[in-house]
Amino acid sequence: METEEEEDFIELPNSLNGLIHIHPKLGAAEMEDRMAFVSLLEGLLHLDGDERISPRQALELPFISMSHLREDVHSRD
Repeated sequence: METEEEEDFIELPNSLNGLIHIHPKLGAAEMEDRMAFVSLLEGLLHLDGDERISPRQALELPFISMSHLREDVHSRD
């Protein structure tokens, strides 16, 4: 018996940066938000403890502070 393949299958990325491009047709603000999220994850998950960001540093990053969205007229609070 053959199985049907899902047409809506999304190929999962093999890196954190690949998360940015899962749905590339989204708006510029969404892409910028994704880049800020990936930057936060990279900092928090860095294997070298000396290079890993602290919780205090994480609070200052754009994804948490949402500073990258303040100038976008289409973003919501």
